[in-house]
Amino acid sequence: MKICLINPASNFNYDFETMKMKNRYSSGSYNYVHLGLAYIASYLESYGYEVDILECEKYGITFDDIHKLIEKNRYEVIGISTIYQNLKNVLRIAKIVKKVDPNIFIYLGGYGATFSFEPILKQSKDINLCMLGE
Repeated sequence: MKICLINPASNFNYDFETMKMKNRYSSGSYNYVHLGLAYIASYLESYGYEVDILECEKYGITFDDIHKLIEKNRYEVIGISTIYQNLKNVLRIAKIVKKVDPNIFIYLGGYGATFSFEPILKQSKDINLCMLGE
């Protein structure tokens, strides 16, 4: 099974017209590697799963890049780290994923999903599950 874990950029760092990063090296802490996703990937790999991590802000990955990577790699599961500062981008990424393949299972984790799962699931039919308190 192919799994992709995504750490989206914060909302303020994308130009929604061009889907390009405004500032690849933002002053926020969001351009560091997401240790939680690395732990999850390591655990999954120890059980034989193939896992990729997309660090959007750190590496300047755009929405167009995400679309191309999803098409190319044919993931079966996508996990997205959710915080309040990236929720708009999370929802947009979920929509992109479902356009590529509506059968891809999308789950959200992080404190944004834990504390706001009800409004998130009501707002987006693209998200299959919110993990709480992981």
